[in-house]
Amino acid sequence: MKKRFVLHILAACMLLTLLAPRGFATETDPPVESCGDGLSWSLDGSTLTVSGSGAMKDFEGGAPWSGSADRIHTVVLTGGVTTVGAGAFTGYENLTAVDFGSSLKEIGESAFQGCEGLTKISLPASFRRFGASSFEGCTNLTEVYCSGGMPSFNANCLWNGNNITIYCPVNNIWPSEYVEELETNFHGRLQVLTANGSDPYHFENEVQVTSRPTETTAPPTTQPATEPPTVPTTQPPTVPVGEVIPTVDKQSELAAARKKNPDTVAWLYIPGAEVDDPVMQAEDNGHYLWLGEDGKYSTWGCYYAHCENKFGGRDRLDANTTIFGHSASNCDPNGPKLTKLYRYMDADYVKDHPYIYLSVDGEDLVFQITALFITDIAFDYIAPNPTGSELTEFFRTVARKNWLNFDGVTFSEGDTVLTLSTCCRKYDTAKTGNQRLVVMAKLLPEGATAQPYTVSLAENPEMP
Repeated sequence: MKKRFVLHILAACMLLTLLAPRGFATETDPPVESCGDGLSWSLDGSTLTVSGSGAMKDFEGGAPWSGSADRIHTVVLTGGVTTVGAGAFTGYENLTAVDFGSSLKEIGESAFQGCEGLTKISLPASFRRFGASSFEGCTNLTEVYCSGGMPSFNANCLWNGNNITIYCPVNNIWPSEYVEELETNFHGRLQVLTANGSDPYHFENEVQVTSRPTETTAPPTTQPATEPPTVPTTQPPTVPVGEVIPTVDKQSELAAARKKNPDTVAWLYIPGAEVDDPVMQAEDNGHYLWLGEDGKYSTWGCYYAHCENKFGGRDRLDANTTIFGHSASNCDPNGPKLTKLYRYMDADYVKDHPYIYLSVDGEDLVFQITALFITDIAFDYIAPNPTGSELTEFFRTVARKNWLNFDGVTFSEGDTVLTLSTCCRKYDTAKTGNQRLVVMAKLLPEGATAQPYTVSLAENPEMP
């Protein structure tokens, strides 16, 4: 009996010896828990540390450390942490400092929303994207330091009701046209400077053009075609009056693009603007602002649709479908992306390139250009489905602003509209970044034939 008791004591001692190196849990030895594949977290006093390599989880019902939210003053990301998960620190009012490490690429949706204790943040060169509302409501955040290229700024990501200064690297100054658009989106409450405090974004005023080309006439009437023409691979810019306007089959291109990126919703082909590319769509309009078709950072981004628009056949389209794209600040009609829309300020060019082609799943659609105008962002020209008095005022405003004066082409409230939108600085003498160049086109019915018309530039279109 005594021998058995002794053996039990010895066994207990050996067990304690084996456990000793791990130690016992105390208030000074915080727990270590997983918060993502390859990541763990620990809380020591008021400092939360996330360690490891990879992406943090998104948290819908609160992060695993949320029970200690009031205690957390500092967050430290170490090793290869690449993302901060959505909702990770929402409403942590006592959080005053964040060390984002050297590998961070993205901050998730609402990750630091309402963290009123933050006054400044510094992001590594690897950083690429602010999620929607990621720092919204951080009322004391006034300084954001970025060490790399210009990231993607999603909806309300830095909206706090106050002024914010973003500092970009001295040796990697961000493109001025993108900075203008960014400042526009924040309604003058955001300024971009270099890390040394200098401002490289001053623009010379440009003189507004007042002269207008004279009226031009569309091609003469010819004998109507008896059969629809064969669909070409490249659509000729003009179609003789009376002949069926052919569609352009881009279904194979659309399918291939969707395999590469499931966010692809359409294929846009504009012969006059040299556009022949896929159209992306995300849950917010800021997502693809600085991302290419492959989802990677791109200086000129890609073409992307309004997040509220629906895509499908002609019967499923919204009354107004908007596609966005960048343009260069020099407004050169031979410049990149939608800078080429400036070509349509020439009535002859509109006559020679009247059609825009949009391919959606199973259907190739043809739109005819009906309006071009310059507007400020106070006019809600991207509204997907205006109705009633809003719809009436929508078309009245477009008519007042329209540079294109058509005789023979109607544009009315019953039309399904395709809207192309890009930044306009050519007539923005104050350089506010609030102006847009907009081209609108109406959807033509199946088998529509080219109609005779004349087009000229309006003498006094309404300007912002």
